[in-house]
Amino acid sequence: MSDSRQTRTGNNASVVPGGQEGEMLRYLKDHPAAFDPETVTILSDALDEAWRRVEDDKTAYKVDGHAMEAREMLAKSIVDMAQRGERDPQRLVLGALARLRL
Repeated sequence: MSDSRQTRTGNNASVVPGGQEGEMLRYLKDHPAAFDPETVTILSDALDEAWRRVEDDKTAYKVDGHAMEAREMLAKSIVDMAQRGERDPQRLVLGALARLRL
């Protein structure tokens, strides 16, 4: 195997390029779902963008002292939307942020 890691999500094995998907992969490992490598990249990028927006607007997203829980909630929201077929990065980000505000 080259630079790729083998990871198991659900009953399907996926090859995922190393690096940027780390946090999303950790979430998926604990919450199995089967996504192809391209989708995992979309989900990871959406999580990164959503978190960047939370960090940029701390008054809108009050996560004081609960950053880990907030990131997990964002990841869960993104995965839930992806399981329903959503793949548009902007809709994934906006949907996750809307849930975090609730």
